Amino acid sequence: MEHIVTQFGAESAGGLGVLGINIQSFVFQLITFVLVLILLRKYVYQKLVDTLESRRDAVLESLDNAKLAAIELEKMNEKTAKLLNLAKSEAADIVALAHKEASQSVEDAELKAKKRANHLIETAESRLNQDVEKARVELRAEMLALVAQATETVLKTKLDSATDKKLIASALKEQQ
Repeated sequence: MEHIVTQFGAESAGGLGVLGINIQSFVFQLITFVLVLILLRKYVYQKLVDTLESRRDAVLESLDNAKLAAIELEKMNEKTAKLLNLAKSEAADIVALAHKEASQSVEDAELKAKKRANHLIETAESRLNQDVEKARVELRAEMLALVAQATETVLKTKLDSATDKKLIASALKEQQ
């Protein structure tokens, strides 16, 4: 145990011995660390840095692509909104035109019906006037026949047709 105390006491006389560090093992560990650092730097570090750089570039490129996609999406949304507004406007124009054409068709049909009704009324009036004129002619002929018959009965003689017509005409003139 003395040996441990003297050894511990001897090391404690040096600067690092106070901290409990063995210089031989410290130097060995330092050399090992430097060799591992050199090996890692020569064979691993550059590949690791390249991998990280490529990963960073890929992430940045993905972010740029995402921004471009967002801008394109916004442009497409604007185009879609414009097209939708244009389609709505065209649909409204088509509906307005259809209403106008329907109104025009109704007006045309009404005008046609009025013309047809007026034509039917005119035709009926013409036929009525013809029937009235025909009835007048028939009534006059019938009246002349009755006057002739009455005159014959009054005179008890048959007149010739010329005399008969003169008597009838004079009788009618007196009546009017």
